[in-house]
Amino acid sequence: MTPNASISIAVAQMEKADQYYKEIITQPIPLGNDGKPVPSVLAVPQCYIPKGAKNVDGAKDFLKFVIRPENLNHYLKEARGRFIPVMPSIIKNDAWWLDPSDPHRPGAIRQGLDSPTIPWWQVYNPAYAQAASEQVWPQAEANVTQNGMTPEQAVDVAIKRIKVLFDKYEIT
Repeated sequence: MTPNASISIAVAQMEKADQYYKEIITQPIPLGNDGKPVPSVLAVPQCYIPKGAKNVDGAKDFLKFVIRPENLNHYLKEARGRFIPVMPSIIKNDAWWLDPSDPHRPGAIRQGLDSPTIPWWQVYNPAYAQAASEQVWPQAEANVTQNGMTPEQAVDVAIKRIKVLFDKYEIT
């Protein structure tokens, strides 16, 4: 069992019909001990234009193009439905998203749009968000696999950086 905010695991097996349709199951999050729905973690990826970008107007035009519902829908469908559309109109206007013959998409859509959701914990803690954006843990992995550090050394470097980041922010 793998809790996953997308259906990327199932979609990675889409070409293998037996696995996609018969061996992988997408289930909603079960009810909590109190019998109430447990919120699922839901993220909305951001777009940004880096400071110092050479073509800010071109980047803005591109983003305006991408966020048109018809273009976003096309992109998300080409990504095989790995991500839930943030615009309910996309789902309302395209039956593909709730196609009952697909064992994964409709459940993911209902969970993301009809069930309670909460954001990832990073949004509540700027230090954690910065550690994630700096890719502290992936950098630790790279320090082991590419830079010759022992796992212990890489973890020490990562924890030292995380402590610096958390010391920058007073969390009350």
